[in-house]
Amino acid sequence: MKSVAASSDRSVLPMVETWALMIPLAFFASNGVFWFQAALRNNPLSSGNGALVNTHHFQETLASGAVVFSIVAAVVFTRVKSAVRLLRIDRIFMMLGILAMASAFWSQSPFLSLRFSLFLVFDTLFMFYLSCRFSEDQQIQLVFLLGWLCVSFSVILSLAFPAFGIDHTGGTNGAWMGMYGQKNMGAMATLYLLPVVFFLPSKTLLAKVVRGVYVLLSIVFIVMSQSKSSLVALILLFIFVLAMQMFNKFTSKSKLVLLFVGAMIVLPLAAVTISYWQQIAYWFGKDPTLTGRTEIWKAVMVSIMKHPLLGYGYQAFWEGGYTGESANVSFAAQWGVTSAHNGFLEVCLELGIIGMGLVLFSIVRAIWHACICCFSGASPYVKWCCCIIFVTIVFSFDESELMIPNNLMWALFMLACIGLSVNSKSIRLDQSHG
Repeated sequence: MKSVAASSDRSVLPMVETWALMIPLAFFASNGVFWFQAALRNNPLSSGNGALVNTHHFQETLASGAVVFSIVAAVVFTRVKSAVRLLRIDRIFMMLGILAMASAFWSQSPFLSLRFSLFLVFDTLFMFYLSCRFSEDQQIQLVFLLGWLCVSFSVILSLAFPAFGIDHTGGTNGAWMGMYGQKNMGAMATLYLLPVVFFLPSKTLLAKVVRGVYVLLSIVFIVMSQSKSSLVALILLFIFVLAMQMFNKFTSKSKLVLLFVGAMIVLPLAAVTISYWQQIAYWFGKDPTLTGRTEIWKAVMVSIMKHPLLGYGYQAFWEGGYTGESANVSFAAQWGVTSAHNGFLEVCLELGIIGMGLVLFSIVRAIWHACICCFSGASPYVKWCCCIIFVTIVFSFDESELMIPNNLMWALFMLACIGLSVNSKSIRLDQSHG
């Protein structure tokens, strides 16, 4: 496999740096907990009484976190000026980090909010470093290398070490979770790492075989994880990639017509689906509450309205377990809830309408930048960025992955937003000088 390090630098240092980066990136992929730590909570008690089990064990993650952030600090330091300069230009993520840190002043768990907000700021600097340090081709090669390591290790754990690689929280019938703390998290991380394979050059037969095996392993793991939301997202991703490839073949005027026609088809379908959701769900033999998610959303909305502007503090709402405001959500859902199961509602709980507004702005801005890039002829890197934005939007309606510290999904979303912003700015500059 081709080295991810800068092709212009053939010394051993880039190779060492590339493999060193796999440690923090794998840490993010497993949601900030290594596989042997996650195994401690791989039991029915954690699943049925999640709010009673503290999911943020400080002692458990201190040593691994120290190693990870020592590596991050060391590499970021080499490009800190460039990263900060780019961060100043792309201010939205800096603003989110500042808001998260400021929430410690009104948080119901100030120390927790401060600690995780520092992680968030650190993660943000790390993504800006990657954007400065590696070219676009090298970034997708880096993600591909990470994906290979994660999916192969996860398959090995699931097959050879079921005590670690199989979800034992109850009711999963042998679902695979691999190196991840939970089966749904594993499926999501695998799906986020999958799109890169569609945009890598494959001039040789060996390269095509490597890509094919990677896609096969990823699909097998997602299916064996029994994560329905990830399986739906996988199908939608394939449709999106195909549509994007076809869209790129048209002229700019034809693209405008296609977007208009697509909007005229999608928007009415979405309105009908929302209006008649229960009937549609029963028709397909599905639970209209989405396995209790709609009941959680209703209870969460009540809690949001009590602190609508600033929320309960970054990463602080669910810390109370069966005490405090989070208890009302758990009692309403009749089980120990530890997540809103919706990224937008989760941000509202933690940082209120202000935080939600900033996150929505980052998504809308990324879509705008993607449109600018696609109308000018999207590069493989831009297409990969578009896929990451698309998958983030899809998962945000069902899972709480927005603004999560030490989290691969939010990290790749930031990296994709930065990439689209840089490319969009370059295109506008070229047009203004042309």
